[in-house]
Amino acid sequence: MGRVLEGIHAITLLELFTSSSNCPRLSTFVYDAKRFVLYNQLAIEQAPLQAYCSALVFAPTTSIIRMQFKDCIPKWVRRLLKVESNWNALLQTLEGHSSSVHAVAFSPDDKTLASASYDRTVKLWDAGSSAVLQTLEGYSFSVHAVAFSPDGKTLALASYNRTVKLWDARSSAVLQTLEGHSFYVNTVAFSPDGKMLASASDDRTVKLWDAGSGAVLQTLEGHSSYVNAVAFSPDGKTLASASYDRTVKLWDARSSAVLQTLSVDSIINSLSFSNDATFLQTNRGPLYSTFLSSNAALSTLSLPPSVFVGQHWVSREGEALLWLPSEYRPSCVAVQDGTVAFGYGPGRVLVMEFAL
Repeated sequence: MGRVLEGIHAITLLELFTSSSNCPRLSTFVYDAKRFVLYNQLAIEQAPLQAYCSALVFAPTTSIIRMQFKDCIPKWVRRLLKVESNWNALLQTLEGHSSSVHAVAFSPDDKTLASASYDRTVKLWDAGSSAVLQTLEGYSFSVHAVAFSPDGKTLALASYNRTVKLWDARSSAVLQTLEGHSFYVNTVAFSPDGKMLASASDDRTVKLWDAGSGAVLQTLEGHSSYVNAVAFSPDGKTLASASYDRTVKLWDARSSAVLQTLSVDSIINSLSFSNDATFLQTNRGPLYSTFLSSNAALSTLSLPPSVFVGQHWVSREGEALLWLPSEYRPSCVAVQDGTVAFGYGPGRVLVMEFAL
């Protein structure tokens, strides 16, 4: 008991070895074994013999481990439930918070995952084994947003107590406490070089901070409602902010001048720059800007076809195509190419696919 993580580590090493060998059957077996252990990690950790009971019963019907050890399923389980035939996309379930989790972020090397919860803690997890590496405590209010610095050494946490704290991701020591916002801080983002940090708040402002000294460099004012998303361009010169006022603003990160204001018909909750910095990727779909595209007319650009989900319409390449009835109006949206997923009503998720 208590040594499942060692087993996962051993299987991972074996998986690396078999993937480079000319033995596909062994490689497939080891892969299935890893999925089996990861999915049932908590049960095996707390009650090891459940590997021969619960873990086998709930494994997919085509799982190699299930088929190999099916005779170990207890005879008192007379009728097996219908389960999926193959492993689904879920790799692991990380458990440990005592309340709902509302923010997560991967480290730049994808080896660590940070999760923020209403239980007023932030946990750092080993993304490969799901082991808890650190638990950051000491908050009197919940942490609303998390972000790793580009080098992965610093973690920025935005809290409902109107502050941003910078933590050492390895030692869990507090490096800086950034104070200045007059209301909740909703999100944070590091500049690509890690020298600046942007924070967006319900006080309708975006603040730019010196990540090393904690000094305020700029306060960006112009939104008429809560600011809930920020992102730096790849070169760090431009900052984008999205607000409940249904606008997205592009700012000069050095002078704080507004470069462009884009009006949208819905609230954007997340955004980032495309790799070539010619458009913004948002949770509702791509958002194009003449400023980002070197001030060229959009009609002359070779832009990828896109779907955008507004409050009432689903649009393709700017043309409103599908009206959303009131009962299907989304509370949250995610768009990837032509696939759209949106949450609506009491806990429902709808997935649609559109031709591009």
